[in-house]
Amino acid sequence: MALSLVTHLLTSLKPLVEKEVGLLWGVGKEMTKLSSTLSTIEAVLEDAERNHPEDRVVQDWLRKLKDAAYEVDDILDEYSTEILRWESKGQSSGSLKKVGTSLLYPFKNVKFRHRIGHMMKEISGKLAAIADERKNFHLHNMTLILDRCRHLKRLPNNMKCLRNLRHLHLSSCSLTEMPLEIGQLTCLKELSLFVVGTNKGCHLSELQHLNLGGVLRIEHLERVKNPMDAKEANLVGKHNLRVLILCWEDNHESESQENVEELLEALEPHPNIEKLVIENYYGTHLPSWMMDLKNIDLIELKNCKNCLKLPPIGQLPLLRRLSIWNMDKVNYIDDDLPDGGPVRGFPSLEVLMLDNLSSLKGLSRKEGKELFPLLRGMEITGCPNLSFRSLSSLKTLSVVRPCGTAVLESISTFESLTSLEVNGNDETICFPEEVLRNLTLLKSLSIRGFTKLKSFPNGLAHLKALKSLSITNCDELKSLPEEELRGLESLQHLSISHCEEFSSLSEGLQHLVCLESLEILWCPKLVALPEGVKHLKSLQRLQMGYSDALVALPETLQHVPALQYLCIFAYPKLTSLPDWLGNLTTLQTLLIYDCPKISLLPASIQRLTELRRLSISDCGPELARRCEKGKGEDWHKIAHIPQVEVDAPAKPKGHNSNIMAASSEVVAASVRMHCRRKLVGCSGGLKINRLE
Repeated sequence: MALSLVTHLLTSLKPLVEKEVGLLWGVGKEMTKLSSTLSTIEAVLEDAERNHPEDRVVQDWLRKLKDAAYEVDDILDEYSTEILRWESKGQSSGSLKKVGTSLLYPFKNVKFRHRIGHMMKEISGKLAAIADERKNFHLHNMTLILDRCRHLKRLPNNMKCLRNLRHLHLSSCSLTEMPLEIGQLTCLKELSLFVVGTNKGCHLSELQHLNLGGVLRIEHLERVKNPMDAKEANLVGKHNLRVLILCWEDNHESESQENVEELLEALEPHPNIEKLVIENYYGTHLPSWMMDLKNIDLIELKNCKNCLKLPPIGQLPLLRRLSIWNMDKVNYIDDDLPDGGPVRGFPSLEVLMLDNLSSLKGLSRKEGKELFPLLRGMEITGCPNLSFRSLSSLKTLSVVRPCGTAVLESISTFESLTSLEVNGNDETICFPEEVLRNLTLLKSLSIRGFTKLKSFPNGLAHLKALKSLSITNCDELKSLPEEELRGLESLQHLSISHCEEFSSLSEGLQHLVCLESLEILWCPKLVALPEGVKHLKSLQRLQMGYSDALVALPETLQHVPALQYLCIFAYPKLTSLPDWLGNLTTLQTLLIYDCPKISLLPASIQRLTELRRLSISDCGPELARRCEKGKGEDWHKIAHIPQVEVDAPAKPKGHNSNIMAASSEVVAASVRMHCRRKLVGCSGGLKINRLE
């Protein structure tokens, strides 16, 4: 009796908490606390009612619990009645639109909010005290969590005896199969992983009578010999299940499995499912039940190599995220040809990830303006034959090798783009002129891996809104033309790295009046900075690293008026730091890594009164000795700096290993820069998680 009552209360509370009704009314904290306490109590009630029926002390505890639960029920009734009253009032007065929703008006009903909040706080305290009493009766909350055992291969077969077990989380476990007859654990509410076994008692039909919710990952489906076994798992009856991950092993046994299409059809989940992942499925067709998933939010299809086409998933009304990997035979994402009328599809899709689809020709067999109306982020990897247009809402786009001419030309049509990453090919010598010309809203641009690119794309000067520019692994690129830099009046972050032939930033640098951060890494032929650097009044951060040719820091650096952060690393021929270093009076952080020939610090470093951190690493034992606290000859020059870190190499090592070992700060800073670039202009942010 108490268990069913508490379960009823949790069911009533859940939608109020999830929809943040309590937050609007100002009682959200108490509502969440109440829900948490009830969940704790629910987890032990079955043990109390089933295993202690004659225990008078336990029965007294249950009576107190029921009394408190009825109080909660009364509060929720009053809460719901108030909502309905204002909803009815809004409808009868015709003012519902003006109010917005029935939940907004009670903001003004301070007296009611105060009273309901006080009642919730009081009953939460009473329930918490009752919950604590369970410890006196040795009642058990069954949250068996096995999440540290990556090498765990097998669970004990007597687990079927844990009849009160309600939650079994097998995170990161590498099980070979499930324990025998796990289907006897009929109290299970969550089972995060089920591994199909070959022995009787480990078959998929063990799931039949388990009313599971949350996440369920089923592995080794290639071991299922009979589709009826899959049908008996009764996934369609598990209405609380939210995430379903269906996995075959990528092996010969999976490839030769008979009736694999019938098997997947038999694994139909309840339509309430919100996330679906299918891995290593070798059938030629995906199941028809995918079209019944009206609540589906995410679909991931991984390594379904034999699939000829996708079902018309563009008709799913709530699908927001779609990931498709390693499907060699698919030609179009939307392969549905309507009979007349406008082309519509994917009305809610926001994020699309396409990886290694070698035959993909386009997003749709027939393009139309009403396709992908909300698509904001797209990541494309290994789709050499893809071209596409008419994505008017797209904000962020990443194209990873190979980024062919067809894709580059398509980019010019995406006028709403704010973030673009193109990760190259080994053929392109010059970008098509029109690629960047129309991207007037672009805020972040990353160009990587165009190993034969000799000239920068015309149209760079049109990017008036550009804030971040990164150029990486473009070995043949020698400079950035002044006429192209001239238009980048909003640029804040510029990074050039791993460009073997790059030798000049050109005087166009002076036009970057908003530039705050400059990175020049692994560009061995760049040994000087243009005079125009002294006009960069906004420049605060500078990182320079790795050049066998540089023997002295560029003198123009001393004229940068607002520099706060300077990092130099991996200059094997740099013998000393210049005396003019003391002119950088705004400097707050100075990092010097892997410059083994520097043996002392200039006296002028004492003039850097704003310097808060000095870090020196792998610059040879002599410099480390001279900077030893209280003893070294150079200590008096740096004693005023609050944070001083000086490390010499523990033993001699090669130059390349020095670079790798000593530049962790540089790498970290580069990662931060990269993350910043990726998020610039990404409205609302973008986060894509893979369910593994």
